[in-house]
Amino acid sequence: MRKVTVLFLSLLLLLLIPIAAHAQYEVSVYPTDDAYIAADLVAQQDIKGLRTLNTGDLRYMEVGYTYAVRAVGNVTEGNFTVVPVTLTVSFGMLKFDLSNVTSNDVISAKLELTAINASLTGYSREVVIYRGRSNAWSESSVNFNNNPGYFNDTFVGGTYVANLRAKTYSWDMTQWVKESAGGQLTLYVAMKTLYPNNSEWVIFLTKENANYRPRLVLELASPPQGGEQPPPQEQPGTQHEQTNFVMIAALAAVAVAVIAIVVFVKRR
Repeated sequence: MRKVTVLFLSLLLLLLIPIAAHAQYEVSVYPTDDAYIAADLVAQQDIKGLRTLNTGDLRYMEVGYTYAVRAVGNVTEGNFTVVPVTLTVSFGMLKFDLSNVTSNDVISAKLELTAINASLTGYSREVVIYRGRSNAWSESSVNFNNNPGYFNDTFVGGTYVANLRAKTYSWDMTQWVKESAGGQLTLYVAMKTLYPNNSEWVIFLTKENANYRPRLVLELASPPQGGEQPPPQEQPGTQHEQTNFVMIAALAAVAVAVIAIVVFVKRR
């Protein structure tokens, strides 16, 4: 019976080795700067002052558009062209400090944004994330005229925002976080498709809020160089598990099982 017990314990130890070897750390990185910028791309003069509007102190960012067109020519005969009358767009901007993150330690990363309101003509619209061309901007001064711009040929999509309130959405940022580790990362938030004669927008919370702030959720192989950040806040519509806690709980459960078996064997 003792040989069976020893064999059983050895197998349990072998099972525990992979669990210990795959220790992971989940940390949240919050923006150092965030804002939204807007402009009427058709108007020759910035009458509404959108292009110089700074929103860095607001508790929300608006992502959306207003797109109005008209037909010029003979519509009856089909000889006409569609000319935009109004095309007002607004983009969200976020900047993250990843100076304490090492690229090789990044297992996965995702951006989380919480929408508190939306006005969409369809049930849902795809919201995409673009990567900024530069990190040389500040939320206290950025506007449409001086923003650094983004790489419009590369974006992360696949996330559809619905006409729902207080819902958190996520986008995979693993590649960009790996590439920006040790430095900074600027992201733009935008509607992927603009529909003619339509007006749609989504309101996301910014870092100026105490709860449900934008964040990058990083899964790391080791703690950041500056130490682990505070535990992630609870987000509506999402559920997070601390990998370390799960691992410890699993080890504790196995240990209890081993003790129980040993006691049982001895009594027999």
